[in-house]
Amino acid sequence: MAAYRRHGVNFADGKGLLGGLVQLPVVAGMYTVVRRALNAGAGGRFLWISNISRPDPILAVFVSLLTFTAVMLGPQMTQQGGRLLIVLPAAVTLLVMLKFSAGLGLYWGASSAVATIQAVLVRRATRRADS
Repeated sequence: MAAYRRHGVNFADGKGLLGGLVQLPVVAGMYTVVRRALNAGAGGRFLWISNISRPDPILAVFVSLLTFTAVMLGPQMTQQGGRLLIVLPAAVTLLVMLKFSAGLGLYWGASSAVATIQAVLVRRATRRADS
């Protein structure tokens, strides 16, 4: 956090939310196209998932845990960050993944895994810079 303050980075200014909202129509359009293509035929098999066009509860729980970890380790999470700010994204992820296709869950899980790795690397770099 000291490195962010030193360089004038503020995560509470709403720019991150604006960036997500700008991407939302593109993501929704891509999801619609993929969903229609998968509904035209049977979805493929991947690992234990027999049909990626259908929801998979095991994947939903796994992706929710990854999201929880990414949020908890993220640089924007301060010591005073409330439990709701940690649990809410994971809960929303679980609810979404239980309704939508496993293909979306695989993408979301990969994204959360990368975010977790980035958070760990940023924490290490920040600790080195502070010491």
